[in-house]
Amino acid sequence: MGIQIDRLSFVNYRQYGTCEINFKKSEKADTQLFAIIAQNGTGKTTVLKAITWCLYGKENPRESNAKTEARSLPLVNSSVLDKAKVEERVPVSVSFRFTNESQDVIELTRKAFFMKHSNGAVTGSAPSFMATVTPHDNSNTKTLSEENAGILVKQYFDEAIYNFYFFDGEKLKDFFATPLKESIYNIAQVNLLENTINATNNKKVALNRAIGKKLPDYANLFSEKTEKEDWIAATTKEIERANRKLEEAKQQENSYDNKLMGFREVEPLQREKKRLEREEKALEQEDAKNKAEQTTIIKEYLVLLTMYPRLKRIYRYISAKKEAGKLPPSIDRNQILELLHHKEQPCPLCHSHLTEEAILHLEEILKENKISSATSNFLSCMISPLEVYLDRAREYMTQRDAWRNRVIATQKRKAENKAQLEENNRKLDAYGGDAGTANVALWNKERDQAKGEINNYNKEIAGHKAMIAVKSAEIAKLDKELSVYEKQSAIQGKQREELNVLKKIGDGFTRVRDAIVNETKKEMQEQTWKTFRSMIWKENTFGSISIDDQYNVEVYNMQGHIMTNSTGATEAMALAYAFTLSVHQVSGKNCPLVIDSPLGRVSDENRVRMAKALLNIAKEKQIIMLFTPDEYSPAVAEMYDKKATVRHLNLSKDESVVEGVDR
Repeated sequence: MGIQIDRLSFVNYRQYGTCEINFKKSEKADTQLFAIIAQNGTGKTTVLKAITWCLYGKENPRESNAKTEARSLPLVNSSVLDKAKVEERVPVSVSFRFTNESQDVIELTRKAFFMKHSNGAVTGSAPSFMATVTPHDNSNTKTLSEENAGILVKQYFDEAIYNFYFFDGEKLKDFFATPLKESIYNIAQVNLLENTINATNNKKVALNRAIGKKLPDYANLFSEKTEKEDWIAATTKEIERANRKLEEAKQQENSYDNKLMGFREVEPLQREKKRLEREEKALEQEDAKNKAEQTTIIKEYLVLLTMYPRLKRIYRYISAKKEAGKLPPSIDRNQILELLHHKEQPCPLCHSHLTEEAILHLEEILKENKISSATSNFLSCMISPLEVYLDRAREYMTQRDAWRNRVIATQKRKAENKAQLEENNRKLDAYGGDAGTANVALWNKERDQAKGEINNYNKEIAGHKAMIAVKSAEIAKLDKELSVYEKQSAIQGKQREELNVLKKIGDGFTRVRDAIVNETKKEMQEQTWKTFRSMIWKENTFGSISIDDQYNVEVYNMQGHIMTNSTGATEAMALAYAFTLSVHQVSGKNCPLVIDSPLGRVSDENRVRMAKALLNIAKEKQIIMLFTPDEYSPAVAEMYDKKATVRHLNLSKDESVVEGVDR
């Protein structure tokens, strides 16, 4: 079944006070789905905060402790603190107990002390952290230090990828705005290979430098290669930075799209604008295709058009000879030359000797037929290929005119589309005369600025990638030169052997890394698409999903157009779930999933469909879902009450503690 969360224990922690929440399947449940239903403010989200505080020392891992503490109440239960004496130390702790794949029981505990002072201030101590591990055979339980407890957290619930274990349905934009490549590499263990590759390369660099001290020419080649590799490494970081900025710009564009679509008066205009922008993009692609076609036409016809006058003259010459009956010739020049060369011998045809008159006649025939039979046959064979080349050369004008017509048509459509976009923007900017539409013009402007940034970042990334390809080709050339130098130079046998070994190790690990990355991405893409399709009801809208090298997810419609930024809240949540579950699958670890507000953005048929999909997944994976009563609709309740373990939480009458937990 994989990793299972068994119990969450509290001591004087917020509104939970001192209690436990046990995650043990009820007798009727046939899945590992646990539903906790509580009103907002009761402590639903506090469950998630308690887990992350226990594991990472902060209730929101995406924020610094200082930021969180500045706006949060103390962790200590207010009722307990009120009853405590001044300067009395009140313990606060959260324990998180789970069972791993080997059935070992691990309990992580974070503990701090709070006290109130005579002036009413409340202070807390730095928390301590520890772990206990009880082997599956119930042999001696081991207590681990804070450092070793931290290693366990990183092993099972690495903070760098906590979003894939503890999911907040109300913060989907944060989920997709977070760079995912590093997280995926952590999960797929690619970082271990990266570290090994880097360590191998560092050893190779050190050895090359040692060799270069004795061999200046070798050192110069190696130095040039190292500079190019350093440039690629720096540029790769620039690409990663640009990708992060690109995602931020996409989120901004999407945010303003949603705001503009929220105004009934401007929704048709905004919808039309998005259509025109898609058309604009398609026309840009068509324009690029026309330019590529122009290059192809020029390359194809450049030689033909350059050679056309000469080919034409040759064709006319051969044709004239053929029309004159001289191709192929009716006589064999070689046979006549043979007769003239051996005049004393009788003719092989008539068996008589050549007379002076016959010799003069044969010499006259040779003058009139200067082309040999072999040459004549060769020229005759050239006629058909020459005709083909000449016809193709004449077709250039037709192809060029057709291409020009396509270019003119595309440019005309681009101009018309641009004019319509400008008119659309003018209408959007006209809104703002009353309070209800005061922000439309500003939102439209800022949305266009975000779109402009998207285009700029895409161009920047494409430019960087093109230059990396050039530098990589230059490095490959330098590698060949270095390899030749290594074989021909006076590099000592031991050093040469070390270089070869390091190169083989580095190349081997690089191939393994690339294979894992490609296979991981392919598997994630297939699994994400499969789960996404199971959660949405629009069966004829979405066509496919792609995941790029930075692990950004794009959704395409049936016509192949990107629609990631135009999906609704339901599709965005389904995509986040699908991607998260695909990450779990490729990780090789069947980790639990804790979800706050799991269906908060979903309604109607979508809610039932998504709830059913998650219930099916919970047959193989533990899922803990934190609902509000509104989310836990009658249709969801009818499904989950029969197959899941359900717990309802309420605040006590004095609102000091949560009821419905295990005390």
